[in-house]
Amino acid sequence: MNEINEKTQKMIEEREERRKGLTGPLVGDYVKYPDGQYKRFTHDWDDGIQVASYFGNGGSFYLQSNGVASYSGGLNSAILYSKLKLTEEMKQGSFWVFKDDLHMAHNAIDFMLDCKVWLYNEN
Repeated sequence: MNEINEKTQKMIEEREERRKGLTGPLVGDYVKYPDGQYKRFTHDWDDGIQVASYFGNGGSFYLQSNGVASYSGGLNSAILYSKLKLTEEMKQGSFWVFKDDLHMAHNAIDFMLDCKVWLYNEN
């Protein structure tokens, strides 16, 4: 397993700061369902955002240099933005980057970031 070095740590911190400046539901954020279970957002559409096909923290979320995440894995239907409300809750989510930003096999660095939690209102 790769270890985070100073260069990669700085890169992660810069991407995290860019992510903090973004608004609205983001890929990698969480949606909390009325029954108390959580899923993560996986793809952003014009009128809604898709969620993972599983509950909890998992999947593969690559944190890009602009702070936006991309997801690899199974998807459910999208939730309309009008049915989401931002909460004050934060929840840790897993992300990854390429060590030293070198895009090659077996060069992933996994880490956790605080993610926003959105409440889903079915009505």
